[in-house]
Amino acid sequence: MNESTDLRRDLPNGERSGEDATWVLPTSSVEDDLVVDGVLTLDARFLGVGSSRKRRHMYHTGTAFAPKETRCGVCRWFETRIFRVGGNEYVLYHVGRSIVPGERDYARHERAYSPAEVIELYTVRKRDEKPFLTGPARLALAQAEAHDAELSEVYRNRSGLITDSYYVESSEDVRDD
Repeated sequence: MNESTDLRRDLPNGERSGEDATWVLPTSSVEDDLVVDGVLTLDARFLGVGSSRKRRHMYHTGTAFAPKETRCGVCRWFETRIFRVGGNEYVLYHVGRSIVPGERDYARHERAYSPAEVIELYTVRKRDEKPFLTGPARLALAQAEAHDAELSEVYRNRSGLITDSYYVESSEDVRDD
C-alpha cells in the first residue's frame, strides 16, 4: 500500500476484488489495534467476498419480513470479506445483515497470520461430522484465488473442505458482485 491509496468507507463487492485501498469499516470487535471508536481502518488489498443472501423468501408466508428466530436468506444473511493487510497478515471481516425492521447489521473481524490460518478460521467443525467450508467462505476464497497466489495454493490443497449440506449452491443464491 502507498500514500496514494483511495479511502473507502463502503463495503466492497466482488467487482472490487484485487483493489488496494484504505478501508474504513464499522466493527463490533474492540480488542484490536486496528480499531478506534468502533471503526476498523485497513490499508489493504481486498481479496474477495462471499454471501449467503438468497433471491426468494423462505419459511414465512403472509408477512413481509421473517419473524424473530426464523431463517430467511432474503431478510437475514451473512457476508464475509477477505483483506490482505501486508506480508502474511489477513483480516476476515464478517457481517450479519438484516432488512427486518428493528434489527441492525452486526459486523466483526478477526485476524489471520498465514494463508493456512485463513482456511482454519473459515473451517467449520461439528461434532462427528467431516470439517467443511460454508458457501460464503468458498465464494470469498474462490475470488481471493485470483489475487493471492499463496492463499490460492493453500485453498486448493485443502479442497476436501469444499462441500457441506447446508450451503448448497443453487440458482437461488445471490453473489455479491
